[in-house]
Amino acid sequence: MNPYREFVASISAIEFEKYCLEILNAYAEAEALKDFSILHNQKAQTNDEEYQIDIIAEFVALSVGFKVIVECKRYSRPVEREKIIVLADKVRP
Repeated sequence: MNPYREFVASISAIEFEKYCLEILNAYAEAEALKDFSILHNQKAQTNDEEYQIDIIAEFVALSVGFKVIVECKRYSRPVEREKIIVLADKVRP
């Protein structure tokens, strides 16, 4: 049984997004990620459209810059592959 299930079910969608941001930020601090930044509720512009992204994090590891996008969902089952592909397409240049 997941001890956080009841807590997560009791908060709003925005509170859940901020909770996810806090968790990611704590992991980044624990790992001492270089040049780490994390932002909530950001717009990502592509060639054809602008998209709202729940969380965007950027950092450097192994001398490589990484950008991570997070869509916070409270699903009771794993996310389908098609939804992941759509998300990746949203921010692909």
